[in-house]
Amino acid sequence: MTPTSRRRWFVLCLWIFFWIPLPGLPLPAWSDLVIFHNGDFRYGDVTELPNQEIALMEDGTTRQYKRSQIREIIKGINRPSPGEIVTATGFVHAATAELLAVTGAITHRVLLQAAPGKKLVVDVENGFAVPRLRIWRSGYPFFQRQGCFIAGELVNATTHTWFNTTFRATLYDGKDTILSSKDFYVFRLGPGPPNQPSMRKFEIDFPDVPYPRVKRMRLVRRF
Repeated sequence: MTPTSRRRWFVLCLWIFFWIPLPGLPLPAWSDLVIFHNGDFRYGDVTELPNQEIALMEDGTTRQYKRSQIREIIKGINRPSPGEIVTATGFVHAATAELLAVTGAITHRVLLQAAPGKKLVVDVENGFAVPRLRIWRSGYPFFQRQGCFIAGELVNATTHTWFNTTFRATLYDGKDTILSSKDFYVFRLGPGPPNQPSMRKFEIDFPDVPYPRVKRMRLVRRF
C-alpha cells in the first residue's frame, strides 16, 4: 500500500468513526423555531404544506397553522436549556427553570371604566381594540363560590379579515398575579367598511375569580 493510499484509508476511518454512531447511540436531533406575528413561538419539526399552511410536530403532537400567522421559521434551533439564550432577528428567548421571556411589545394598554367605581387596565393585541368593557359580580350560592362576568366589544382595526380565530382573555390582580384565563372563538372578524372597523361582542364567565381582585385583563389571539 502506497503512502497516499494509507492516508486515504486513515481519513476514511476517521470519517466513519465520527459520523456513524455506535449501536444504541441516537443521532443528534435538531428542531425548528417558529415565531408568530403575535410574539408567540414554538419549537418542533416543521413541514410546509401546499395549502399555504405548515404542520408543526411538537412533543409528539402535530398541529397546523396558517402561513399568514407566522413571522419567521428558523431551521435547526433547539429549545434552550436553563441558562441558555436563543437569539434571532428581533427575537430573544432566555430560558430559566421556570420562566420563558420574549422581548417586543405585542399589546397596547387602555384604561376602561368597567363598572361604577371600578376601572380596569386592558392590554389588547396590536391590530385589535376593546373600546367598551363591563364587569359584574357573579355568585353561585349552591357551591358558595364568588366570581365575575365580563362582556365587551372586540374591534378589528386592521385591513385583514380574521377567520376561525380563538382569543384568550387572562385576568390579573393588582400584583400582576394571574388569576385565570378563558378562551372565546370568533368565526369571522372582517375589517369593516371604510372608517368603520368591524366589531364582535364577547362574554366570558369567571366563576372562581372574585370581582374585587380583578385589576387587569390581557386579550390576545391564541395559537
